[in-house]
Amino acid sequence: MPAPTLEEPSTPREVPLAEVAEVSLNCEKCGVGFPNAQCSICPSCGWYSVLGMHVEVETAPTDDDGAPVAVQQTTSHLEVWMNLIPLWGWALIATTIAVIGTSIGVRYYTTVMSPDESLRTLWAVSQLIGCLVLAFSCHIGCFILSSITDSESGLLDVVIKPLRHWSKSAQLLPKRLILFNGLNLALTGVIGATLIIGGIPYERLLDWNIEAPTKSNLLGAIAEKAQELPDSKKGFEESMEDFASKAGAGELGGDAEGKPVPAKPRVKADCLIIGYRLDPQGGLRNVLLASEVKGKLQYVGQVVPKLNGEETASLLEGFASAKAFQPFVSTAAEAEWLKPRFLCRVSFTEANDNGVFVDLRWEQSLSQISLP
Repeated sequence: MPAPTLEEPSTPREVPLAEVAEVSLNCEKCGVGFPNAQCSICPSCGWYSVLGMHVEVETAPTDDDGAPVAVQQTTSHLEVWMNLIPLWGWALIATTIAVIGTSIGVRYYTTVMSPDESLRTLWAVSQLIGCLVLAFSCHIGCFILSSITDSESGLLDVVIKPLRHWSKSAQLLPKRLILFNGLNLALTGVIGATLIIGGIPYERLLDWNIEAPTKSNLLGAIAEKAQELPDSKKGFEESMEDFASKAGAGELGGDAEGKPVPAKPRVKADCLIIGYRLDPQGGLRNVLLASEVKGKLQYVGQVVPKLNGEETASLLEGFASAKAFQPFVSTAAEAEWLKPRFLCRVSFTEANDNGVFVDLRWEQSLSQISLP
């Protein structure tokens, strides 16, 4: 009996790579090839070999011939604008909207919710001045930064060519965003303060209390009179009363038939206040004036000052500290006399034979003077 022989274990058969690829890269149900070795779900029929079942698979759209059709991705309007405007542009837009919204809020609060004209004016003026200062600072900053790299830049370019440096800085955006956004905030703030908030008292902002200069010939006549001694008293007040009586009788108001005479042009003159009179209540009734007539300082009449209560009180306070014992210019009138300090501007239609001004009207106060 032959001895049994031990069979050697069979070695596994080597499978060609092409066969492995064919097995692993093709669906066992429909035979469609997988796109890659890692794909375990058939893109055609949805066979999932691991679970042994079919699953739903999104298929690419095809035309009538079965050829795949490229899908066009739709873009929203927001995405279009986001790509059209850079980020620094959106920063400028956001700043503009914020400033306008704040201005509208202030206007609504100060006029509807809690009406307060003083708060509205204070906010508007503060915003206007602050934004103007900010705009000027940004303009100077842009000029300095641009001048560093521009050899042709001159000092006067900041005024003569204000847009030259801004156009060059625009090429460096968003690096110069702070300057542009600051200027944008300032200009929008100015528009918001003037057109939206409102309530700005322009007449008070433009009134810097600059008094009109006194005519030099009047000052010369005052100085010359200060060196002289009063030698006579002329009755100019009587002349004024005579003229006033004629005017009240109608001798100067029209012709013989009663037809109105055209108003005469008024002439302005600078005068020295030489005295004043008080009413029974202690208020200022009128002031006596002297002016330069034919090179000499003489009495020209009296006028009622057109002043408010505060201005009148201030003027009387100044009068009290500048009283004199005798008139600076000879006159028979009675009044509280003053030293030659206070000047005013009046208007009149003509001067009579004695040099007295006819139809005197107060125009404005002038600066005080002081003689050596």
